[in-house]
Amino acid sequence: MNIGKLKLRGNLILAPMSFVTNLPFRLLCKKYGAALVYSEMTFSEAILRQNEKSLNRVYTTNEERPVGIQLLGSDPNSVINSAMIIEQKFHPELMDVNLGCPSQSIIKNECGAALLKKPEVIGEIISGLSGSLDVPITAKIRILNSLDETLKIAHIIEKAGADALIVHGRTQKQQYSGKSNLEFIKNIKSELSIPVIANGDIFDEKTQNMCLNILSATGS
Repeated sequence: MNIGKLKLRGNLILAPMSFVTNLPFRLLCKKYGAALVYSEMTFSEAILRQNEKSLNRVYTTNEERPVGIQLLGSDPNSVINSAMIIEQKFHPELMDVNLGCPSQSIIKNECGAALLKKPEVIGEIISGLSGSLDVPITAKIRILNSLDETLKIAHIIEKAGADALIVHGRTQKQQYSGKSNLEFIKNIKSELSIPVIANGDIFDEKTQNMCLNILSATGS
């Protein structure tokens, strides 16, 4: 799989998970076959304030590369400026924007999945990152209630310059209940020209292969 200029040696990717994907965990996943690992989500405003805890969240080493850093924020300038700081300080292979966190504390701050209701802000963030950084840009979203609504967001992200899209197949209201809707993700994949990466309910080789079989049925 290629994400922009980044060439991966496989298609198994460690998703960003808050309070889970810290550096030791990422190193373990890299050791056992992850082609790409992502950091925990980190608030852009905290990076701008040089918050030590947040800077430690995005600290990286050569042993885990390639690595993506995931940022969370609602203000385009804040997200873009913090990404530039991270790129200069830590040199990650790519930058990701969290547009899918369903936590109420995040939603109240108009971040994460709350931005799915503000497509113009999403476009501004992605285009700003694409025009300001030298690394590929990805975005992680959740599905909306209808496929058409979700495709609208997906096309905005692609048009704004993202190099790949990660889709969690649950809505924000579902949180982590129910099942990830792979059919929804399959339809999104068939509509985009950039890579679409499925997220949710992939726990082992069996569920990974099931996901790959469903997505490969699109013929794209």
